[in-house]
Amino acid sequence: MKRIISTYSKIPKKEVYDCRITSLREVLRHYGISTESYSAFILGKGIDFMYGHATPKNTNGISFWVCGATPFSVEEEMAISLKVDIDKYTVENKEALWNKIKNYVDRDIPLISAYDPKALTEIQLGVSSKNSDSILDINFPSAGVIAGYDDEKQSVYFICNDIDKEVGISEYELDDFIFAICKENYLFSPNKTLYEFKFNEENMRKIKDNEERLIKDALIDICDRMLSEYSGSDVEFDDGSKVKCRGVEAIKSLGNDISEFEEYVKQQKEKGKNDLVRKFCSIRAYVLRASLLKGSNTCFRGEFAESLEYISHFLNISELEGFGKQFDEIATEWRDFTRKLSNLIKVENNQDVLLSTLSKKLYKIADLEQEAFVKLRSLLI
Repeated sequence: MKRIISTYSKIPKKEVYDCRITSLREVLRHYGISTESYSAFILGKGIDFMYGHATPKNTNGISFWVCGATPFSVEEEMAISLKVDIDKYTVENKEALWNKIKNYVDRDIPLISAYDPKALTEIQLGVSSKNSDSILDINFPSAGVIAGYDDEKQSVYFICNDIDKEVGISEYELDDFIFAICKENYLFSPNKTLYEFKFNEENMRKIKDNEERLIKDALIDICDRMLSEYSGSDVEFDDGSKVKCRGVEAIKSLGNDISEFEEYVKQQKEKGKNDLVRKFCSIRAYVLRASLLKGSNTCFRGEFAESLEYISHFLNISELEGFGKQFDEIATEWRDFTRKLSNLIKVENNQDVLLSTLSKKLYKIADLEQEAFVKLRSLLI
């Protein structure tokens, strides 16, 4: 028997290139709160910047630069913004998960789950997918919505799409689905968790009555987070290492570390260790790029720009449209940074010159973001 949650017979196009935000939109749409992704992006506080050093296994103690351009859990961030509770269910075993899925779908309640996008792509292509401890297999988890199930086939209907704007429901065998949401990767892995937003008649009414205020408050929180000096001690990467810093200061800190690494590279090249330099630069750039390349490859500044331009009309604050254009320019700078970072992976010589260019680009971005977030906060308070 096939069961699909009532509102998911047809899924609207994706407005922003982020599966997690589309998942938030689909939950809000299901409960009749919102029908677009831009407010979901703001409520989920989808823009961030965290920076730290990760020292994964099998690297002989070598640390890597790792960043997060978006919060680890936009689900929990949106729950905070909307002032609703969120329940988290850890996947324990196949039978428990199957019963959980059927129970919630039968009650017309959507659940969000993180998953490994590469695993689902390989499954769709008929390619064998497996857990990986290779540094070359770094995939930042995406998120989708459990939309239904088929009891006879033991399959799950899942709303997910990483690339195309066309969003739909895909069907996966239960074993394949479990593997995708529990897959263990080198540095970033799905958290084996299902999220349920505890909406009810009372809090939905409050949200609808105060939606403008809630979005505005979420925007202020984003500004405060980006402008604060944050130790990051309560946030950690999969290997247990702590986030070093957050916000604009984290962008500067990454720039400082790249500049310091530039001096190390110069010293090693003077010693004739060109092969070591090439390999070290390549792998560090690869890991950093893997932690940043999501969405529109702009550290979600492009998505933030689109969201600001959209909600300027919703909030009737025309100045927000100008900030949208400002962050679109910042997005271009980030795109240029990731492009140059890609060059560092494959370049044979002059790594120190490219590292200098990267650190200077980050200092420029930090100055632009500092100015933009200060002015945006002043407008909103």
